[in-house]
Amino acid sequence: MKIRTFIFLLSLTSIGCKEVPGETGNTHSPTEKEMGAEEALYPVELQQVFYAHGGLSTWKQQRKLSFDMPKKSGVESHMIDLYTRKDIVETEAYKMGYDGSDVWLLDPNENYNGDPVFYHNLMFYFYAMPFV
Repeated sequence: MKIRTFIFLLSLTSIGCKEVPGETGNTHSPTEKEMGAEEALYPVELQQVFYAHGGLSTWKQQRKLSFDMPKKSGVESHMIDLYTRKDIVETEAYKMGYDGSDVWLLDPNENYNGDPVFYHNLMFYFYAMPFV
């Protein structure tokens, strides 16, 4: 019985690992004309990320970024100035942000459990990669 099971699993694995002809991923590499001179300074892999997201020049035209994150406790709103990196994180229970020199926390009921210095821009960096 063990030998049959082994042979069955081996044959299943060999069938599942065969390369299917005609199926290839998107291998389009953006040209310099499509990207721009500044993007050409970056590694090819990063150039492809820029291209897939509208290009570096499109990103640089934006001044502010805002997004909402639904959580169990409610919606968390993030607003970021892309040039100065000043930011505000707002929930119904607390607000925190960065004013250009200091990180601040407004939490009269002490609902926030964590380090605002660490969290105030954490989700922004996850969201905005690779552009920041």
